[in-house]
Amino acid sequence: MATSSEPATQSPRNAADRLVVKLRMAWQDLSGCTDRAAAAVVQQAPAGPQSLQEIRAWYEETSGQLLMDPLERFLKLHPVKSALDALSMRDPEISTRALNARSRIDRKFQRILIATALDLPELWRIFRAGNNVAESQSWQKRREAHNKEASAVLDRYARWAQKAIGEEKKRDEAPRDPRNDLWWRHHRALLETLQIEMAWRNLTLTWFSATETLIGDVHRESEEACSYRAATLRWLEGGARSDLTQDSSFALITPEERLRGWALPIESAARLKLAERTELLVGGFRPRLRRIAMHSRFLRAFDTYARKRMRGLIEHSWQMTARMVRGAEQSKEIVAYWGETSLNRPGEASQLIEETRQNAMIALVEEPTLVPVEELNRETVEAFWRWHQAGSLMLEANQDGWVAFLRRPRARSFLPTAAEMLRLQSRTGLLRSVHWVRGRVERTMESVGGRVPAHPVLPPVIRRTTLRDTLALPAAKRELPPLYRLLFRLAPVEDRRFLVGRDQELAGIDQAVTDWEAGRFAACLLIGARGSGKTSLLNCAVRGTLANHRLIRSEFNDRLLRPEQLDAFLRSLLGLRDDADLLEALASERRILILEEGERIFLRTVDGFAVVHHFMHLIHRTAATTLWLIVMNDRSFRVLDAATHLHRVFSHRINAMSVSRSDLETAILERHRLSGLRLEFAPPPAGDPRVNRAKRWVGIEDSPQTLFFDSLLQQSEGIFRSAFELWLSSIERVEGDTIHIRQPLDPSFNLFRSELAQEDHFTLLVIQEHGSLTQEELAEVLCESQDKSRGRTERLTALGLIELDPEHPGLRVKPEAQRFVNDLLRRANLT
Repeated sequence: MATSSEPATQSPRNAADRLVVKLRMAWQDLSGCTDRAAAAVVQQAPAGPQSLQEIRAWYEETSGQLLMDPLERFLKLHPVKSALDALSMRDPEISTRALNARSRIDRKFQRILIATALDLPELWRIFRAGNNVAESQSWQKRREAHNKEASAVLDRYARWAQKAIGEEKKRDEAPRDPRNDLWWRHHRALLETLQIEMAWRNLTLTWFSATETLIGDVHRESEEACSYRAATLRWLEGGARSDLTQDSSFALITPEERLRGWALPIESAARLKLAERTELLVGGFRPRLRRIAMHSRFLRAFDTYARKRMRGLIEHSWQMTARMVRGAEQSKEIVAYWGETSLNRPGEASQLIEETRQNAMIALVEEPTLVPVEELNRETVEAFWRWHQAGSLMLEANQDGWVAFLRRPRARSFLPTAAEMLRLQSRTGLLRSVHWVRGRVERTMESVGGRVPAHPVLPPVIRRTTLRDTLALPAAKRELPPLYRLLFRLAPVEDRRFLVGRDQELAGIDQAVTDWEAGRFAACLLIGARGSGKTSLLNCAVRGTLANHRLIRSEFNDRLLRPEQLDAFLRSLLGLRDDADLLEALASERRILILEEGERIFLRTVDGFAVVHHFMHLIHRTAATTLWLIVMNDRSFRVLDAATHLHRVFSHRINAMSVSRSDLETAILERHRLSGLRLEFAPPPAGDPRVNRAKRWVGIEDSPQTLFFDSLLQQSEGIFRSAFELWLSSIERVEGDTIHIRQPLDPSFNLFRSELAQEDHFTLLVIQEHGSLTQEELAEVLCESQDKSRGRTERLTALGLIELDPEHPGLRVKPEAQRFVNDLLRRANLT
């Protein structure tokens, strides 16, 4: 039947006829795909001893004929989409009455199309599970039945088209048919279902590639170990001369590293090919939609049926190679030990060395026992069959549902594997129950006096915990590029693009400068926690807002406790003589004066605020010509404001405290972007599956990147320095051009917190309030002797909480301890 050459706006009869032609062509395309699969002639798996290469060639050929060729042809022709497009295009030209008369035919035809398309990979599934004859015959019968039903439905379409000749053309736009939306949704789910079958096949090919690489690496390592052993033996046979000592050692790759290297390409490919959660179409009398977390299901099946088997293979091979390497290392160690010992026995030296050499050679004379390549091939082939059959059946059951899966004959081959899993799970559950009951019985007997409680076994060594131990993160094998270390160096920034989240603070400084230029009173106080970016904010302000003014910038290095010391400091800063009038000099010229480390102009004692009062008076007297910009930490400001009402002096107070989560994320990612590297965030540890399901159902499941920065904000408290340190410590590894980031681990401070007494809390508090304190100043603030104060500070130094300030006199709280100290003082109600 040929399509009409007349325009699409012809009579309803022409529109109906063209629709029937399109539907018939769609069915012919789909039927051609099933015919292509049915006509495929494939071979059974190779019999007898098999190599992995033979199995791969067989798998690639059979899966290509039974699965890839039909599905690729289907995805190229898109027969189901063509049918839906034809309905969407021609229905507006057909009357409503004719459409209603056709509705049952449409439903039946769509059901046939979907059922036939879902049957395309079924022949490969049957062959993969053992080529059950009954299932193959059932597939052929379904194929013939679909052909007959489709032929009958197309005939009904033709008869319907003839009856639609006299119907009038639709004039008004009809309401959208909800059935079309459902059919399109079924079509999208159908494509996902077929693409998952193709992805599973491609992931199996990735398994072959990774396993072939693994066998080659294991065999190469074994040969290198043999060469290392042979070289050691030749050295011993040559007299074990010290000038030819075999200093180099043999580095074996651990089984865990080998297993991770094998699994990484498979898991990476699965992450790209399988969506975390997707909607699939399950066949049956009425196709149904099913949402499945396919990626996690694949990883679960991969861990159960592939990783465990390969772990055993890798560990067995490693043990054989390690035994040979240990023999060579032990021989060298024996010779080295007795070579040193013989130096103290000159008369017996030659005899000792010769006897040692003979003894060392004994362990190396025997031929090494290694796993031959043939055995490795055989074991990997067995691992493939387990993964290919049990793993595929497991995924099929997860995809279609266990009820539908168990109705199929091929499910019987999965029953032994399922029974084994249930047996292991039952045994584990039984052991847990026994331990729980035994513990409850013992505690009950102890509580009623029927049994004397057992004394806990004391460990042989009890080591006091320190901050370094508490903050210790898992060791990470990483070598960061020099450029990356430069981008995240812990130093104040000079580049404006790196100053994130400080627009309002810069605007506050600009407003203070504007008021001062207009002749109004202006004095600015910049407050922020240690590491919050106060100096970075000033650096960018100096380059921008303050660039057009005469600027003097300095900081208080030593503690000033008398007004004369402050005047001398300012005279030195302005380049004045010792007898010059300071007020007159400040009034003679307009300038901006920036003074950092403002916490060093007081001491928290009865008469320790004289300099602050004098400074406040000086600011008031000179504000007309000098814009004062004072910087101090937040703890110092609280003390000074409570003692002297410091806030009353300043017209602008800028709080450069913690930043928001988005600003913190932008600051880190902006630096990372300039490195040119890619990022990959590890998923968070698995939680309660019920909670995870509820989150997914509600739609509040966050990405690993979102969870990472949420945790980073909580742990760093919005402080840039802490956030950068946590970011660098969270880098797990660098592979090629990708940096892998693990979730930041939140250390538990409970054990370390118990090491500190109340007087330690007050010591840490006053050190934070003053920036740093010498032993004499600390003793004066705490009203105690210097010996007592020195003993406490030495203990806090040993715990890793305080250190000598590298830039100022005295002791300071270590930057990495700030978070712990803040939490400690907050819990003690001291802040």
